[in-house]
Amino acid sequence: MRVAITQLIEELSDTRRRLSHGRLLQLDHVSVPECDELRLRWPNLPKDRRLDIIRALADLTESAPDLNFDAIFLIALDDEDENVRAAAVEGLWENEERSTMGRLLQLLRTDESAIVRAAAARGLRAFALLAELDRFRPADLTALDTALRDSLTDEFEEIPVRARAMETLGVRSRPWVPDLIEWAYRHDESLMRVAALHAMGESCDTRWLPRVIEHLSDPEPAMRFEAATAAGSIADPSAVPGLLPLLDDRDSEVQEAAIAALGEIGGERARRALRERAASRDARIAAAARDALAVLALADAEIGLPDA
Repeated sequence: MRVAITQLIEELSDTRRRLSHGRLLQLDHVSVPECDELRLRWPNLPKDRRLDIIRALADLTESAPDLNFDAIFLIALDDEDENVRAAAVEGLWENEERSTMGRLLQLLRTDESAIVRAAAARGLRAFALLAELDRFRPADLTALDTALRDSLTDEFEEIPVRARAMETLGVRSRPWVPDLIEWAYRHDESLMRVAALHAMGESCDTRWLPRVIEHLSDPEPAMRFEAATAAGSIADPSAVPGLLPLLDDRDSEVQEAAIAALGEIGGERARRALRERAASRDARIAAAARDALAVLALADAEIGLPDA
């Protein structure tokens, strides 16, 4: 049974109580009057509790996409704490409202916290993808591209913010984007070079394949990870030989990225390697390989191939 919003807020604000999923679920699809009451009372909740609530709600939406806590996330965008604001941005990952894009653009341009600006730059990726489907008016597209481009090229902006802007711009099929990727790839800051490689993958453009394959053997784990992820996005079979050694990489995240990439690319050589890893004694690797094989099987089913 749904409890009154005032009672619910009192319970959630009590730090002696464990955050109950049952109570958090009461915040799903809150009404306008409930939202108004929550907005009024939200600043009075303890800071750490506010952050715990937003993070818990974000986790719930990932496990159950039918849930909708966007009203709470939007309230939290105005929170006084930068970590709460950043977590709220991440919670809005499924929101496609034009007004939400406007809020994120405002945060990217004006928020005092680099943590929040970086989160906003990343959060705008969903809208960059929608822009590729012509879901926005020309003026909105201009605002999106301009804000991201300005953040990327602003020499006074923090590097993590600029890097996130580069990653998101990788989605955009604009004629000036490859030049920006090339510029970031040659940047003095390693985080910018990592972001450039990420953007290469986001673009799904085969022009970047030689660079991607080159960095599959990069000394830096972050570069190997992004190269493997980009190889999966570009999905060209010529990357498979470079991905296979990464299945034994000393970095577990690189291993998992390589496994996922092989599942995206497919082919008999990739399939054999994934089947071998699916029998691994390492439960994490075995699970990742089974997931990649499931992706392969789904792709085969979609094009009418028998499950090999």
